[in-house]
Amino acid sequence: MIEGQKMHDTDFCYCNSGKLYKDCCKIREVYKPNKLIGSDKRNYLKKWTVDSNYFKEKNYYNWMTEKLYSCLTPKRILDIGCGTGNGIIELLKNNNIEQIISIEDNTECIKQSLENIKKITSDVSVIYRGKENISKKGLYFVEIEDLSYMFAYSDISEIPDSKVILIEGDILLDSILINFLLKQKFDAITCWLIGTHISKNSHIKLFNLIQSNSDYRLRI
Repeated sequence: MIEGQKMHDTDFCYCNSGKLYKDCCKIREVYKPNKLIGSDKRNYLKKWTVDSNYFKEKNYYNWMTEKLYSCLTPKRILDIGCGTGNGIIELLKNNNIEQIISIEDNTECIKQSLENIKKITSDVSVIYRGKENISKKGLYFVEIEDLSYMFAYSDISEIPDSKVILIEGDILLDSILINFLLKQKFDAITCWLIGTHISKNSHIKLFNLIQSNSDYRLRI
């Protein structure tokens, strides 16, 4: 949006979402910067829950896991983006699975996935690693809680011996996470139609690189 330009409800939103301003950033602008990230995460989870449940009802997750298992017999899987946990739950139906490590930057999705996965197994753990904020200028960043480092998640020293481990992190921007994953051995990688919340578009390291969920998905 050009500084000083007035937006009208029926204008297409300046964030390039394809939605009308009244249905998009006008709603977000009521939040203060430190509350906006939480709102965006919750809104993404709400919308993705509808889509994910539809895919589940149509057996899309079942179809994708069958494609995987027809080619491989994986014991350890790296899952990118846990969403609501539906993909992980479908993967767990295979008795050969020993461990699934899932990477997710949206803490609201992690909480929902944890709740859903616990309905079928208690053998699940979560590693939270960062504190996310939006600056007064609207830039999105991650910082380690109680430290002054910006744009960084905390270290991953040890992981629990759980069948499912949900790790907070960003596969694009998280060098600590990448170094950790390079030390692991996986038989397969799954990525189920990954998207992201709208604040990610203003991340200081992705600024001008992604404009939509589609851009983010392609870079993943």
